Amino acid sequence: MTGGAGFIGANFVHHVLENTEHSVTVLDKLTYAGNRENLATADPARCELVVGDVADAGAVEPGLGHQGGVGPPGARVGALVRGGGRAVQLLQRLRPVQHVEKFVPRQITNVLTGQRPKLHRAGENVRDWIHVADHSAAVLRILESGTPGRTYLIGADGERDNLTVLREILRLMGQPEDAFEHVTDRAGHDRRYAIDGSRTRAELGWEPRWTDFSEGLADTMAWYTEHRDRWEPAKSATEAAYRKAGQRPLRTSPFTPPPSTGCCWWTCPSTGTTAAGSRRTGSAPRPWPPGCRTPPSCRTTSRSTAHAAPRAASTPSRGTSTSPWPPAGSSARG
Repeated sequence: MTGGAGFIGANFVHHVLENTEHSVTVLDKLTYAGNRENLATADPARCELVVGDVADAGAVEPGLGHQGGVGPPGARVGALVRGGGRAVQLLQRLRPVQHVEKFVPRQITNVLTGQRPKLHRAGENVRDWIHVADHSAAVLRILESGTPGRTYLIGADGERDNLTVLREILRLMGQPEDAFEHVTDRAGHDRRYAIDGSRTRAELGWEPRWTDFSEGLADTMAWYTEHRDRWEPAKSATEAAYRKAGQRPLRTSPFTPPPSTGCCWWTCPSTGTTAAGSRRTGSAPRPWPPGCRTPPSCRTTSRSTAHAAPRAASTPSRGTSTSPWPPAGSSARG
């Protein structure tokens, strides 16, 4: 299994060892995300770690040979399960040992170290969240029962935008919901991940067990609170890397239109989602938000009454590939 010393890989290795009689050979390059400690409690009689690069045939062939392998499970999207030619796609995961550069661990560890959590712009980016224990169970089910040549998607109907996730983290950690700062966005930041896992459920009978998002977050927080020695060594360097990459606090709120002119806010009557349209033309934002079946209505905010716009709906409708409001290239500035 490639990448088995990382976040997803290590959790999957432990799941296999705890729920089957299989033995596992892990091939991992041990980059910043790979850590021997993630496999420290694995039974050495059934789990072997080979340090090497999957791109190095000399390292792969002796370790895996003719056996079916799994790799790379740590990829954010489009992980490939090679055993029997089955392919899997998955999305964001919750659970221990994820590197502190990732969204949820970063916010949790910021609170634990007395730093303000960071949110990219208005936090509109939507992810489909799944607990890594559910993900591991699904991958194993696909390996053992999936049809060769088919692609299986793993999702838990857990779509939430980053603002909603951050506010829930702050609530669970006893912090005010506005105790964070907006920062500049990163290049190429995907607006939404959407996934349909109905085939995996219907054909293989898999169902997620962690269906309470807050419970999954609390489980994740408990691990980071109790295992500071596992993430503190990387925390300072991670925050320094963000600053070096140009991440800076925003000078103005991404929710508030500039006071120098009016701005037209559009509200979908069927979903209640609100976004800024074009100040210059007065046109509505495109595309309409997922689930909006009727034309949005407009209300104009003058300089004297400018205020923060209502935030976007936290869970956009499923079954569509369009992005939630505001669309790419649009913001509360109109």
